[in-house]
Amino acid sequence: MINQDLISFVRGQVARGTSETDIYRMLMTSGGWTRSDISEAFSFIKSTPTRTITPPAPTPLQSVATSQTATPSGPLQPVQTSQSVQSSSIA
Repeated sequence: MINQDLISFVRGQVARGTSETDIYRMLMTSGGWTRSDISEAFSFIKSTPTRTITPPAPTPLQSVATSQTATPSGPLQPVQTSQSVQSSSIA
């Protein structure tokens, strides 16, 4: 029976670009797996298509009507930075 942890490990290593030889070496020397276990995992991975999740296509944003953009109609005027404050008297 195929071990799901072994399949996940092999699939992850393949996705990272690790060579098949290096994966065999890692799993046999430090993982304790047999050559037939690893071969079975590779056979399973190669015969099973990888599910690719494709995100939905972005929808175009509605743009603000370009015909209503503000454009100055004449020379720019300086902005007044101080305003006169009127004080009211309390009767």
